[in-house]
Amino acid sequence: MISKLDGHLLLHPESAVELLELLDLLGEVLRYGGDDLRADIADRFHPRMHAHLIETIDIQAGLLRRAATSLHKGHIPR
Repeated sequence: MISKLDGHLLLHPESAVELLELLDLLGEVLRYGGDDLRADIADRFHPRMHAHLIETIDIQAGLLRRAATSLHKGHIPR
């Protein structure tokens, strides 16, 4: 891991794009994975975990997307 003195993580733009694609894909799998996936997550963890995972992925992807966009003044597609 490479970090700056202020504690912020340095991430290559290509890695940021790949990470965003992964987060978006995981979010889609969780949203559209079906009842079996929801039930399995609820059984293994707790009943609200499925919704919590979707919300967390959306928040983190949004933060990374905004950070990457503000640095490069461009738009990183969803």
